[in-house]
Amino acid sequence: MGKRGFTLLEVILASLMLSVGVGAFFCSFLMGKETVGRAGRNSMAYFLTRDLINELKNAVDANYWPPFAPPTVEVTNPYGNLIAGNHTSDISTTPLGMTFSGTRQYDVDNVDLDLAVSSVDYKTITVKVHWNEP
Repeated sequence: MGKRGFTLLEVILASLMLSVGVGAFFCSFLMGKETVGRAGRNSMAYFLTRDLINELKNAVDANYWPPFAPPTVEVTNPYGNLIAGNHTSDISTTPLGMTFSGTRQYDVDNVDLDLAVSSVDYKTITVKVHWNEP
């Protein structure tokens, strides 16, 4: 009755509970690291998509507003340099030590609008970024 200490069964159960707790703690760190990596790749895909949209917009603006052109210059088709079809480029970059590789694709489709202005060529652009998960 006056014994002090723990039985072998109590020590085994305590160490088992401690190991489960430590394992769950480290597992949460690993899952957090994976989640941060995925969020980084999603952000990189977003920035690459936005960058491509800006490139296409600048190409259209350069056609529509020629630099140093007199105000009397009329541009009949500002979208002439956007060729219809599927356009793909490979991506391989390592910003801030994060490896990002994949493809960047944009599709240009002609839109047929029955408008009185026939000299304007309307187009839709779909941008997609595909990347390889490490």
